[in-house]
Amino acid sequence: MFDLSKIEHGVKDRPFRMILCGTEKIGKSEFASQSQNPLIVPVKGEEGVDALDVAKTPIVNTFSDIMEIIAALYENQHEYQTLVIDSVSTLEPLIWDAVCSEHNKSKIEDIGYAKGYIDALYFWRDITEGLDALRKDRNMASILIGHVNVKTFSDPLTDPYDQYIISLHYKAADLLYRWADLILFANSKVYTKETKTG
Repeated sequence: MFDLSKIEHGVKDRPFRMILCGTEKIGKSEFASQSQNPLIVPVKGEEGVDALDVAKTPIVNTFSDIMEIIAALYENQHEYQTLVIDSVSTLEPLIWDAVCSEHNKSKIEDIGYAKGYIDALYFWRDITEGLDALRKDRNMASILIGHVNVKTFSDPLTDPYDQYIISLHYKAADLLYRWADLILFANSKVYTKETKTG
């Protein structure tokens, strides 16, 4: 029987779990570097943090690399308060490589219709569960940086329109969106001016 004395009230102040998406070269990594005592984890293909004076790990080349970093942060005392993964868009192919390795396939599409992408969710859950453990036991926030693509959205309530979406397989994007506390989008302001010509 459920113990009613376990019901809690009030607001809990816990470290945030953020997804930060944005257009190219908008300053996503620089924004994340301004967080509280950050450690940036650059993923293979992302060298934009080289110019930032901030703590950073060696470049992650495999899924195992990212899990080893999370484990080390969990098991050891340190000063870092925010873990930044830069970026999940370049991390996804490394997850696909790990899935292919498990199935002894060269491409994720060779595993079977959508099965490879479903299996990849277990790897994404390993990451989010690791980040949640850091949040709970090491009081660490998380920022996952993502690139974006433009895709037409067929809204049933209005005409179709283009929108920015995170550059991930939609199943992985859905999982991360549900996990995150904050989803931020960065873009440049665009101004148009109508003029009369000759």
